[in-house]
Amino acid sequence: MFPGSKKNDLVAIYLSANSLKIGYLRFIGQKKELQSLFYRDITGVSETDVAKAVLDGVTGLKLKDPLFVTLVPTQVVITKNIEVPSTNPREIKEIISLQAGRHTPYSREEVIVDHIDIGVYKKNYSKILMVIVTSKVIKKQMEILGKAGIKPEKIFFVPELTAWGAGKMLRLDTGALPVSFLHVDRDSSDFSVVFKNKTVFVRSIPLGSAVLAKEPEKYNVKLCEEVKKSFEAYQAEDIEKAPQVLYLTGAVAKLEAVSVAMQE
Repeated sequence: MFPGSKKNDLVAIYLSANSLKIGYLRFIGQKKELQSLFYRDITGVSETDVAKAVLDGVTGLKLKDPLFVTLVPTQVVITKNIEVPSTNPREIKEIISLQAGRHTPYSREEVIVDHIDIGVYKKNYSKILMVIVTSKVIKKQMEILGKAGIKPEKIFFVPELTAWGAGKMLRLDTGALPVSFLHVDRDSSDFSVVFKNKTVFVRSIPLGSAVLAKEPEKYNVKLCEEVKKSFEAYQAEDIEKAPQVLYLTGAVAKLEAVSVAMQE
């Protein structure tokens, strides 16, 4: 089952500026089976029509009492790797709340702050991945889902679920080294580093499958350059050891050239 829930049906709703995605995952004993996927291009669509599309997608699943979660896209989130002089969860949360204003142009009242605890080092310090999103983004998502009659029980940062899902499938919790992921979506890509089922680094890349498919020769090179920059940025933060593996996920069916370019 999903962490913290006793329900067997999980419905994850992803809303970005251009895309609506709904995934239905069924838990059968210890197995997790993907039952269906729903996609709708919502470029230029009103919030009312987006809510109707959400309702159509969810109604089609014909589920009685699923667990609804919503996902926050990486491109609307600010992430920052920091070191906190404490190992106490309550103190860490307070310190992060105070530091949030330093890493965003918004006031503290305009943002929602959370974090992923990467681990303890030097005995008294914690490495943290700070996650900041404007409350306006979350409010808009909740309003749209509210119009569809849906109240999510949890809100997740997309790379957080990537780490959880991929970690289970690939058994990353037992690995001695971090692994990296390049998740290619339609309009953007996410580079992330996962260590022991935790996302320890994230960088959003403003290149997606749409431009890669139209001008592969031009943008495959640019994507490779951005991935190289991402690796360099990760290493500069001195978070963990360097990953030796890169998994390409997302819109991979049309991205064979990207895979070849990455290998080269």
